[in-house]
Amino acid sequence: MRGSTRRALPPRHGDGVELIVPPDRVGLFVRRAAEGAGPVAVENVRAVFNFSDHGLLRTTKVKMQALAMEMVYVAEGDFAAGSGGTEVSSFTLTTINTNQANAVPAGVGTKGGKAGGYPEGQTAPNVNWPNGYSAFYCMKYEISQGQYADFLNMLTATQAGNRYSVSSSGYRYTISGTHPTFTATAPDRACNFISWADGSALADWSGLRPMTELEYEKACRGPLMPVANEYAWGTVTITATTAIGADGTGSDTATGGNCNYDASSPNGPYRVGIYATGSSTREQAGASYWGIMELSGNVWERSVTIGHATGRAFTGLMGDGVLTTSGNANVSLWPGTDAGGAGFRGGSWTNAAVFARTSDRGNAANVGADRYNSYGSRAVRPAPSGVGP
Repeated sequence: MRGSTRRALPPRHGDGVELIVPPDRVGLFVRRAAEGAGPVAVENVRAVFNFSDHGLLRTTKVKMQALAMEMVYVAEGDFAAGSGGTEVSSFTLTTINTNQANAVPAGVGTKGGKAGGYPEGQTAPNVNWPNGYSAFYCMKYEISQGQYADFLNMLTATQAGNRYSVSSSGYRYTISGTHPTFTATAPDRACNFISWADGSALADWSGLRPMTELEYEKACRGPLMPVANEYAWGTVTITATTAIGADGTGSDTATGGNCNYDASSPNGPYRVGIYATGSSTREQAGASYWGIMELSGNVWERSVTIGHATGRAFTGLMGDGVLTTSGNANVSLWPGTDAGGAGFRGGSWTNAAVFARTSDRGNAANVGADRYNSYGSRAVRPAPSGVGP
């Protein structure tokens, strides 16, 4: 969506909303016009699409569809990297108190020398590497199967063919069909079988970008002092689910537990946000400090790693909404389709609990370019200047 920052027209019913076009004019923020809680009901809200900005004529046929991703504001400020616990290859416990990545205090490194790191003496990330200090928006939920099917349908047939694999099946994966009529029978279930190339393409197309692994830790614990060996909800208590509904359409619930890990039955990802209720605590909901869901467990979080030269070259450029003709992201200095410079954080439905710890970096720099039954995706974008929660 291209245009200028503007408020929505006054709604006919309910609270007002505000439409904000970011400086790069890719995408559109929709938020409350005033602080509040609960659902927002609005009518007669308009956004203007400028045809000429896209080199289009008024007579050109254009397919338009509103596709939304719920984002959570992660405020600027100090936070801790590492917990001081026994996590594999964790960062040495350090406070990040500057947005200059190459000025991160000496001693940010690894324990055990695994996964690569940023120990003293190694080349630091470039000055623009997003180290989590600055404010950013993070997707509240992992990409769902319904969202991924919608993404495929909005691409060209060639692009969609490269971003979808007919061989991906089982493990609660439900996307099927052909372009442009892909569907997911469990649209609210977290999407697995997403490769690094798939996830980065979706981020580029959406005007977002991959998160870095330090942004991942801040998204989990916020400004709080770390708890050794903690999970994304800030405690060391983790409980597997004993049963779950099978539909994944928004009405299924989990019986017990606060995390999908260690191949809890049924085998595969669960509905995004499944543990949260109107009365659940942060621990019961499996929520981060900011209310971001399933940063521990369900499907792996993919992040740009500080433990690889390609990852350290990342500058945090945003997606521009345009993919290559083959359906790949084409943003400068992002890890490429070979996934070099990308890694894994937060564990998944098939991993033991220790992998789900916030500061565990055992797979932070492991290259995994393929599609797999536990690989998912989530993206972020910096908060535009002057735009808060």
